[in-house]
Amino acid sequence: MEILQNSHKDVGLVKPLSLIAAQFLAECVGYCPTEIRALPGLAAELGLGSLWAKLEVDRFGLNSFKILGAKWALHQYLATQPDRRIRRLITATDGNHGRAVAQLGRQERLSTTIYVPEHTSTSIIRQIGSEGADVIIVPGTYDDAVDAAYEGTASLGEDALLLSDTSPSGSDSVAEWIIQGYETIFAEAGMQLSTISNTGPDIVLLQIGVGGLAAAASRYFRRHGGLSPALIGVESVAAAAAMRSVESGSLVRVEALPRTVMSGINAGLLSATAWPDLKYGFDWFMTIEDSWCHKALDALSQEGIFAGPTGAAGMAGILALAQWRQNPTVKNKNVLVIVTEGNRI
Repeated sequence: MEILQNSHKDVGLVKPLSLIAAQFLAECVGYCPTEIRALPGLAAELGLGSLWAKLEVDRFGLNSFKILGAKWALHQYLATQPDRRIRRLITATDGNHGRAVAQLGRQERLSTTIYVPEHTSTSIIRQIGSEGADVIIVPGTYDDAVDAAYEGTASLGEDALLLSDTSPSGSDSVAEWIIQGYETIFAEAGMQLSTISNTGPDIVLLQIGVGGLAAAASRYFRRHGGLSPALIGVESVAAAAAMRSVESGSLVRVEALPRTVMSGINAGLLSATAWPDLKYGFDWFMTIEDSWCHKALDALSQEGIFAGPTGAAGMAGILALAQWRQNPTVKNKNVLVIVTEGNRI
């Protein structure tokens, strides 16, 4: 485990919050706020004041939050480009985002091509394929799959739309819309917590892959007003792109190790669209080994919460910090974690 305090924090530089996506999604067929669950027994065991888990395990029939960003981004694209006729959606994924895009393609009667890294499990490939998508397996890592998706989109011209949750450009509209969709999670959490807590969270732990979810949290907690908890980013030691970027002060691409149980955050490069919100909005960054994730999965299952490994990364972070004897201290703090996926079976 490694922990780094962010020396670049400047909340005035975090991008503005826009809750228009949350309003749109709330009107979509099948929308329902996800549960936020208090875990008093685990909180007492860890020496916390309170512990809450926001359960992103069922969104529009899928077992992760990713559909929130993809659904809003596609809606916005179609609304702002009425004269362009797209026939195919393309993206890269380790699983959840790709399945969300594939489902949207099926619903909108668009073809979909999903690029996945070679270590992707057969069950995830089968789930994506069940939505009618063409799945292309790319040698190498998730980052190699992202590169291949960009190349594949360019070769198809205007008939294809890259619906990617990461971008090398800080001004990419699709990646920005996807972050806005994720803001829905925190808008819900803020309302839910206001009914069960007088103080709200002191600490929020967010798993970081390409950074979209963390960026949404930064915008909500830094630009919404009211709550201002410490934000702690959690990465796998296999791909500490955020920590290395914060150390250098600019985006750094790391070589992600080919295997970690937390495959959903095994990204070697942050999205440039999300990066400023992490750089200026977060307080701490930490890396964890897979062993902490296994402990978190066990702890969650004892609470009747059956998460996927990436979904448990935030919980893994608080388990590790509860044994940490230096800053950031979590003793007696009120903590919020986001369980970002259900079991990947």
